[in-house]
Amino acid sequence: EQHKLMLDIDWAIADVKKENPSSGGHPSDGNNQKADDTALKNLVASAKALNEKDYTANSWKALQQEIEEADQLLALPKKNQDSLDSMQKDLQAAIDALVKVKVSIKNASVSSISSQTYNGKYKTPAIIVKNGSTTLKKNTDYTVSYKNNKNAGTASVIITGKGNYAGSITKNFDIKIVLGGTYKVGSLKYKITNAYLNGKGTVTLQ
Repeated sequence: EQHKLMLDIDWAIADVKKENPSSGGHPSDGNNQKADDTALKNLVASAKALNEKDYTANSWKALQQEIEEADQLLALPKKNQDSLDSMQKDLQAAIDALVKVKVSIKNASVSSISSQTYNGKYKTPAIIVKNGSTTLKKNTDYTVSYKNNKNAGTASVIITGKGNYAGSITKNFDIKIVLGGTYKVGSLKYKITNAYLNGKGTVTLQ
């Protein structure tokens, strides 16, 4: 409404000056140049193309108010450049202030994780996370942490949403001991003769 009010006042002053030519022409006419509303029209079109479901209710409501004011201004038969420029600035600010709704990363798909071979070192297998057909970016859309990922058994990778994503997913993978495999602990070297993980596994020193 403030932009329409500014324009109404501006043209009211202009009407008075028309009756008194010595006072000059329209204060915003410059050299009688026509106001250019192209930039504002393009920005309004861009704003209307945005999807409501992608943004929070409050930020979307604020944008709609600015769009309504811009439409009212553009519908006026007479416009001045100052009002158009001011409206464009406010509309752009409302677009920039839009807050995106966070997407639950629990709906994302995670690539399968193959079994890892125990070697006494931490296992950090790479993963691919997708939201539909979109591949998410590590440390931008999500972070990764690992749990129980050194010894033989079941390890976990925890994918936590970041940026536009929230929530977390946990995927498990196996760390297996290879029967007949040779390992070294300190100065001792041993060979796996029974790869059970229930306390009944056996080794022989080499």
